[in-house]
Amino acid sequence: MSVGPFHLTFYGLAFVAGLLAAFLWVAKAAARRGISSDFVYDLALWATGGGVIGARAVHVVLEWPTYAANPERILQLQQGGLAWHGGLIGGAIGVWVATRRHGVSFLHAADLVAPALALGQAIGRVGCDIFGKSSTLPWAVLVNGQRVHPQQVYELLVDWVIFVFLSRRSAGRPAPAGTLLFLYLLLASFGRFWVEFFRNSTMVGFFSDGQWASLVGMLLGAVGLAGLAIVERRRKPALGAGVAGRESNAQKTPSRGMAWYLRAAVDVGTPLLLTAIYYWRVGAGLH
Repeated sequence: MSVGPFHLTFYGLAFVAGLLAAFLWVAKAAARRGISSDFVYDLALWATGGGVIGARAVHVVLEWPTYAANPERILQLQQGGLAWHGGLIGGAIGVWVATRRHGVSFLHAADLVAPALALGQAIGRVGCDIFGKSSTLPWAVLVNGQRVHPQQVYELLVDWVIFVFLSRRSAGRPAPAGTLLFLYLLLASFGRFWVEFFRNSTMVGFFSDGQWASLVGMLLGAVGLAGLAIVERRRKPALGAGVAGRESNAQKTPSRGMAWYLRAAVDVGTPLLLTAIYYWRVGAGLH
C-alpha cells in the first residue's frame, strides 16, 4: 500500500504496532513504580535502536552471500529480515547505555522491559513472512502453492504466554532485580528452540543455528535465576516455622471480581484476534 512517496507494508505496520504496544506497557509500568518519563523515553530510544541494529546485523551475517551480491538491500528493513537473537543482544546493549546515562540499575531496567519485549514480539509476528516447513495439518497455510507450517503463529502464541506470565509476575510479590530478565531469557529461548523444528533453518550438526543460540539463552537464563536465588538466600535468613506459619495464615485468596474476568478475557481473546489477523493477511496475500 502506497501513501504518496511512502510504501507501507503489513510487516512494517505490525512492527510499529508491536513497538508502540511495548512502549505503552513500559510507560504504564514505570508510572506505577514512580520512574521518570525522561528515563522511559531514553530507554525506549536506545533499546529500540540497539535491538533493530543488532537484529539486522545478525540477519545480514547469517545471510551474507545474498547481501554481498546485493549490498543495497542491507538497509531495506521494509523487506523484513530481523534475527531475534541479534535483537536481544542489541536491545540489551541499548538498555545498558540508557541505564548508564541515568544512573539506573541495569537489572531493574531489564525487568521493566522484559514483559513488554514479549508483547511487542507477539504483535510483530503477525506481519512476519518467514514461513515454516511443509505441512499437511489443518491449520497449515498456503504459500506459493505449498501448504506450510504457520510458524509465526507458533511464536506469536509462545510470546503471548510469556508476556502474560511475566506481566503477572511483575505485578505480584517483589522479586530480586533481574528475575524477569532471566525468566524471559529462559522461556523465550525454550520456546524458540521448539519452534525451530518447524522452520527452514540452517542445520549445524544435530540442531539448527537458532537452536544452538537458544540453548545458550536457556543456559544463561537458568544460571542467572540460580545465581539470584543463591544471593537472595544468603542475604535473607530463613524465617522460623512459627513466623512462616503466621504469615501463611494471614494470606487471603484474592476475590475474583469483574476486573479479573475482564483481564482473563483479554488474555485469551488477544492471541486469538492476532491469529485471525494473521490468517486473513496470508489469505489476502498482504506482505
